[in-house]
Amino acid sequence: MKYLCMILMSITTLQIQGCKKDSENVDSTTIEGTWKLVGQNLGLPDGYIKVTDGELFTLNNDSTFKKGTDKCNEGVYSITENVITLDYSCEIKKSMLSDGIQEWGYSLKNGTLRISPKFLNCDEGCTYEYEKISNN
Repeated sequence: MKYLCMILMSITTLQIQGCKKDSENVDSTTIEGTWKLVGQNLGLPDGYIKVTDGELFTLNNDSTFKKGTDKCNEGVYSITENVITLDYSCEIKKSMLSDGIQEWGYSLKNGTLRISPKFLNCDEGCTYEYEKISNN
């Protein structure tokens, strides 16, 4: 019985250790990496709302990106001053807003990436807030 208890304790200890999440040292001062949508402000009447299961937005070092889960969700990006330009690479990009080339104003402060569409008339000041979850 003593032997059985020792085996069960060992298995339980291994299971608990196996469930620990490795904490990755995420650098939220650089824009490259994977970001998760955590909040958005689409204007009145709701104003700012938290997002619980937000989309992912990945900006790779090789200037490629992936944003969301739509059929057309990847391409190449460029950054100039405070603008990120996303150039989608799918065949249906001509049917998208701005023909699949979208400019987003952005700021990166205190570990939060805020983007606003420049290709839309958004008088309410539409913004999307992302928190970095991975350096890639």
